[in-house]
Order: sequence, then C-alpha cells, then structure tokens
Amino acid sequence: MSPAAEDREDNGHGGAGGHGSATDAPPRYDVVVPSIGRPSLLALLRSLAAQDGPPPAEVVVVDDRAAPDDGLEQELLAALVGDDAPAWPLRVVRSRGRGPAGARNLGWAVASSPWVAFLDDDVLLPGGWADGLAADLAACDERTGGTQGRLSVPLPADRRPTDWERGTRGLEDAAWATADMAYRRSALVAVDGFDERFPRAYREDADLALRVRRAGWSLVRGRRTTTHPVRPTDPWVSLRVQAGNRDDATMRALHGAGWRTQAQVPRGRLRWHAATCAAAALGAAGVLLGRPRTAALGAAGWAALTADFARRRIAPGPRTAAEVRAMVLTSVAIPPAAVRHRVVGAWRTRAGLAPWRPPVRAVLFDRDGTLVHDVPYNGDPARVEPVEGAREVVEALRDAGVAVGVVSNQSGVARGLLTPGQVDAVNAEVDRRVGPLATWQWCPHGAEDGCRCRKPGPGLVERAAASLGVAAGECAVVGDIGADVGAAQAAGARSVLVPTPVTRAREVRDAPLVADDLARAVELLVPGLVVPRPSSSAPPTPSARSARSAPTGTTATGTTTTGTTATGTTTTGTTATGTTTTGTTATGTTTTGTTATGTTTTGTTATGTTTTGTTATGTTTTGTTATGTTTTGTTATGTTTTGTTATGTTTTGTTATGTTTTGTTATGTTTTGTTATGTTTTGTTATGTTTTGTTATGTTTTGTTATGTTTTGTTATGTTTTGTTATGTTTTGTTATGTTTTGTTATGTTTTGTTATGTTTTGTTATGTTTTGTTATGTTTTGTTATGTTTTGTTATGTTTTGTTATGTTTTGTTATGTTTTGTTATGTTTTGTSPTP
Repeated sequence: MSPAAEDREDNGHGGAGGHGSATDAPPRYDVVVPSIGRPSLLALLRSLAAQDGPPPAEVVVVDDRAAPDDGLEQELLAALVGDDAPAWPLRVVRSRGRGPAGARNLGWAVASSPWVAFLDDDVLLPGGWADGLAADLAACDERTGGTQGRLSVPLPADRRPTDWERGTRGLEDAAWATADMAYRRSALVAVDGFDERFPRAYREDADLALRVRRAGWSLVRGRRTTTHPVRPTDPWVSLRVQAGNRDDATMRALHGAGWRTQAQVPRGRLRWHAATCAAAALGAAGVLLGRPRTAALGAAGWAALTADFARRRIAPGPRTAAEVRAMVLTSVAIPPAAVRHRVVGAWRTRAGLAPWRPPVRAVLFDRDGTLVHDVPYNGDPARVEPVEGAREVVEALRDAGVAVGVVSNQSGVARGLLTPGQVDAVNAEVDRRVGPLATWQWCPHGAEDGCRCRKPGPGLVERAAASLGVAAGECAVVGDIGADVGAAQAAGARSVLVPTPVTRAREVRDAPLVADDLARAVELLVPGLVVPRPSSSAPPTPSARSARSAPTGTTATGTTTTGTTATGTTTTGTTATGTTTTGTTATGTTTTGTTATGTTTTGTTATGTTTTGTTATGTTTTGTTATGTTTTGTTATGTTTTGTTATGTTTTGTTATGTTTTGTTATGTTTTGTTATGTTTTGTTATGTTTTGTTATGTTTTGTTATGTTTTGTTATGTTTTGTTATGTTTTGTTATGTTTTGTTATGTTTTGTTATGTTTTGTTATGTTTTGTTATGTTTTGTTATGTTTTGTTATGTTTTGTTATGTTTTGTTATGTTTTGTTATGTTTTGTSPTP
C-alpha cells in the first residue's frame, strides 16, 4: 500500500478516486504556523477559533525567533478565552531562527495528522474557511499531494495602492504559496519537507512544489479563501527583499535554467537591473579613463533606465510626496543591490547543489547522559562509565565514513565546581573508552553568561562542523534533553532525542525524532547503517520514557519499582535513598559499593546473593528468605531484620550497629570479622552458622535457635542473648562484655574475628532502611549506599548491584532477570511491574 493510500484509509475516504461520501468523517488535519512573534499571530488564531467547520486535531505554532519567548504559549492561551476559546489544542515549539523552511519542517515533524495545513502568521481566515478546507481535502484523490487556498489581498478603497501593497497583491496569483497550503504528510515525507537552504520566506514554497510534483504527486488549487492583509512596513522594504535574488540563484542551481516555467514563477527585472548597472559602470569607466563621451553615454543610459524604473513604480501609486521620495531613492538603490545579491548567490552555488536533503556527514553526541552515564559535574576520569553500546555506535559510524564528535555543556567550570583540566581529563577518558572522536567542543559558561556556545545555542554545533570541514546542515546531534535538540535546530542540523529518566515529557513530545537507544538513533540518521548490538543487551522498551530495570549511571530518588523480575542483574555504584522494593525476586544478584539509607525490603526472595562493601543504615529486613547469600565488608547501622530465612549465607567483615533481627532463620551461615553493636536478635533460627573473630557490643539475641554454630575469637560487649538455642556451638577467643545470653540454642555455628555493630549486612551503609519478607538467592551486593529505600516482596535472580546510589526509591514486586545496573543514581523514579529479560 502506498503512503497516500494509507492516508486515504486513515481519513476514512472511500470510493474511486478517493472521494468520500457525504457520511464520511472529514479528513483529519493539523495546522502549522511559523511565526516571529508578530501581533497578527493572535488575530489569526482568533479567526481560526471562530470557525464552525471541522477543527484541526492540533495547532502548532513554531516560534522562529533566535531568542524565543518561553511564555508565548501561555500568553496565547490566556488571550484565547471566552468567545475566542479554541476547540483545538495549541502547542508552541521553538525552531530558534532556522527560517520559514526550517520552522515549517519542525512543525509538521512534531504534528501527527495525515494532512498539514500551513498558514502564515499574518493571514486571517474568513468564516467558512474550515468547511472549505475539509471540502478541498475530501476532493483530493490518492495521488494529490497538496491543495492551495485562494488568497485575497484587500487594498485601500479610497486611494491607489502603494508599491508595497501592489507587490503583496501579487500573492493572489502566486502558485503554491504556503500562506495557505495544505500538504499530505506522506508527500512531505517523500521529499524530506522544505529545503532549509532557503533561509528566507522566498522560493522555499516553489521549490517544495517542484519536488513534490517530480515525486509523482499532483497539486491542486482548492476553493477555500484566505485573507492576506498588507503588512505595515517602512519605505525601504523593497530594497531589503532584493536578497531574494540569492534564492533565485539557488533555484537555478537545483532545478536548471527553466525553473521559472516549471514553478510557474514570472520573470522579474533582473536583466534591466543588470543593464542599469552596466550603464553606470560604463560612465564610471569613462570618467576614470578621461573619455567624456563614454562617460556621458554611460551616465545617460543609467539615468534613462533608472527614470523608467521609477516611473513604472510611481505611476500606479498614490503619488504622495512620501511615496514618490521612497520610489526615487529605492529605484536608484535596487539595481545594484539586486545584481549584487544575484552574483553572491551564483558564486555560492557555482559548483551546483545536491538534492535536498544532504546526507549526514557528521554525528555530534552530547556527552553526559548520552555517551556516558551522567555523573553531575564529574571531574574524575575513574567515574566515567559508557552507556551500553556506545563504543559499537561510534565504531559503526566511523566505518560508514561518518565523522563523530562531542558537543557538551560543562557549566561546572563557571560554577567553580570543575577546572578546565578536569573536564579535559574526563573527555580524554571518554575518548579512550568509546573513541577516538574527531572533535571535542564544550562550553564552560553558565546559563546567565548569555554565550552563543551553550546549548541550546548553535555555537558548539557550528564549531564542531567547522572543525570537521562540513556544513552545519550536514550534521546531526544526538542527546538526551531538549537543549541538545534546540542546539541542532538553531544551527540548522538534524537531531534525535534519546530519552533518559531526566528527560522531560514535553521535550520528548516536541522532538522531531525520538529513539530508544543510541544504536536506533544513528540508524535513523544514516540510511543503511546497522549497528551491532551487544549480545547481552535487552530489547528496547516500547515507550521512550518507560523505566529501565537495568539503569546504568542513572540518578533515582524516591523511586518505586513494582512487580519487577531481576535475574542475573548487576547494579554498580548506585545511590538509593528512601527506596522501596516490594515483591521482587532477585536470584544470583551482585550489589557492589552501594549506599542504601532508610531502605525497606519486604517479602523479597534473594538466592545466592553477594553483598560486598555495602553501607546500610537504619535498614529493616522483615520476613526475608536469603539462601547462599554472601555479605562482605558491609556496614549496617540501626538495621532491623524480622522473620528472615537465611540459608548458607556468609557475612564477612561486617559492621552492624543497633541492628534488630527478629524471627529469622539462618542455615549454614558464616559470619566472619563482623562488628555488631547494640544488636537485637529475637526468635531467630541459625543452623550450621559460623561466627569468627566477631565484636558484639550491647547486642540482644532473644528466642534464637542456633545449631552447629561456632563462635571463635569474638568480642561481645553489653550483648543480650535470650531464649536462644545453641547446639554444638564453638566459641573461641571471643570477648563478650556486658553480654546476657538467656535460653539460647546455638548448633554448629562459628563466629570468627567478626565486628558486628547492630547489623546483619556486611560493609553496607544503610540509613533508615526497611527490608521486609525478602527472599534473595545468589545475590551479591557490594559497597552499595541506599538511603530511605524500601524493598518489598522483591525477587532478584542473578542480579549484580555495584556502587549504586538510590535515593527515596521504591521497588515493589519487581522481577529483574540478567540485568546489570552500574554506577546508577536514581532520583524520584517509579518502576512498576517491569520484567526485562536478556
């Protein structure tokens, strides 16, 4: 099925030739309005809101000012109230001075309907316009690519029109003028939209019409009418519009000498302007060479041609003193200006122009959050961690002959948090890990400095393009936030947004192209490019903003993960604060160098889990089953473990302070070199546990069953053990001070050289953490910091978490299988019922 046929079916058109019946729904369309903030914009929107016919699905206003007004959308919505309240949603996006062609391209790229109606911001829609557009669209057959509205330019009734007013009236006869032109989306896609090498509102519409027709589509003139008032201006406007002669040179370079006939554009006065300039040059040469007759002949020719030009402009006008003066002065100035612009345009296009759109010759990546995991204001090369697949993406681009570079904001320099040397050192490490990269461009300024280079300004992209020897329009920017997209738009480059948890929903919505990962991003930019995926990578998620169960280098604070399965997951260098994990299964998980503060883990199954060098403060673990778990070098302060089953668990070099363990079953557990201070163990069953060289101060053990336990060289100070059963227990070289052991059963347990201060987790720092009813199998947690984290009923299988910081994160009922999370910071993220499997 052709794209046009798909549009026809989507529109509900039926029957031969695509003409729908009277009962068919009207074709769905969006309205796109490029604007530079003129007051006439609001008048246009009010006239659109007053229509009684089928409304657009969306109105997209593209603010094309170089310094756009962030409040324009709110201002327009505030003005469109009461009788002016629209029946359609309004959105303002920013193209940052790309010109009308670039602004329209952005507008139709972010819109979604099968038809796009382009309107200028200085037109007015008379009553019945919407009905007329609906009828025009319904009349289009499947090969009609566009339909033009009929422009009406009102002129004053009480006097003759000025030169500018007559020029504006010429729009009534202009072919395919985008002041009111509706294009089929599939036709725009087929030709890549407007050619952005036309920087002015001149000839870009004629060029598009030529390319659409050459692609096999037809264009028709509709029956709807649009009013185009004459815009107020100054007397010198006719001189400024001579810059359009450069665009005429571009048209000739693209479409050949016969482009005017093909585009239905009448011939102008350039030949007469050239003759006027030649006569002036002849007169000047005669003066310089001392030839009076030659000088007189040249001067006479120039005067005659100039006078004729002025007469032609003055005669049909109002002939007021101001108009006559303006016509005389501009008639003298226009010929040399027109010739100069045409010569400049011809020189710039002397080698010809490739068809639009030129291929991407350079891809420029944002650094932090795109090529490497974002570490805020990172000045330490050791903390550089590339995102998965980054190196493969860079290599694939280089192999395809596409230059690769980086454009990065580093405002930490302006804030005094980084030195330029630190930025260069981190850049060098990134280059070593994923490069080599052909250019590095970074901005040291802050937002308040007002520089041109800080994204979303165009400076970094322009500098990178110059260093690579390509045009900015031949570059593409890949980044994770709206500033990256904005920089590309400002420079006239393409862009792809690869969202991360810090990307705003509005930034995703307003981006022309969005990809799930770096590989897909560059494949969208370079046709035919296929990036090899790492064998361990998980399939992309369907939503650009959906949570990943294997975040790397992510910041998550107050995150909730629910109903997720994590198997063979690795989490490294993550900070988790106030995180809740509920109903999660973790098997063979490794957590390394993680800080967990105030974390709650409830109903979690952890099997074969290893926790190493983790700091856990104020953690509560309730009803947790831990089998074959290894906890090494963990610091746990104020931790509570309740109703937990631990089988074949090894705890080594752990510091536990003020920890409470209640109703826990521990079988074949080994605790070595642990410090426990003020720890309470109540109703716990420990079988075949070994505790060696442990220091326990102010610890209380109540109603605990320990079988085959050996305690050797342990120091216990102020410890209370009550109602505990210990059978076949060996305690060797243990120091117990102020310890009370009452009714305790310990069997075959060995505690050797352990320092335990209120903890059951080794080397972990957990503050205010609660872990309840958790089962952890084969999990390794090393050097993890978790603050205020709650993990409830979580199953994690084969998961490795290393050096992870999670703040205020909640993970509930989550299953993660074969997931690796490394150096991740997660802030305020919620992950619910996600099950990524490698």
